[in-house]
Amino acid sequence: MRLWKKISIFLIYPLLMLAAGFLASIKLQDFFYPSREQPQIIQEETAAQEQGSLEAAELGGLIITCDTRFVVKSLDLADSSRTEEELPIPEQYIGMDREAFLSAMDSYETAPYLNDLNKGFLSLDVQRFSR
Repeated sequence: MRLWKKISIFLIYPLLMLAAGFLASIKLQDFFYPSREQPQIIQEETAAQEQGSLEAAELGGLIITCDTRFVVKSLDLADSSRTEEELPIPEQYIGMDREAFLSAMDSYETAPYLNDLNKGFLSLDVQRFSR
């Protein structure tokens, strides 16, 4: 009987603890990463969203997304130099259509950031809004 007790202390209990840890890690992984379980549902939702965005594009309602190119062209009046810089789109503009973006740019032009004012900001103009 003592032999079984020694075997159980050094073999069976660690194996039970290992199995319990393995099962707990699987449950925690399902809790923290639920999207691994249902990739088909997400693909169907994205297909529906893409179809909705295509319908909006067909109707002429272009919408700013995170993949939209945001190009800032600066003109220095002192030496007549032009610089062109592609920046990541600011988060507050994502999801806007043309009219909302133009109104946001008008409000920005009336009250620009202090950094832009220190650089000599005078005005802005939206030249293109396209795909």
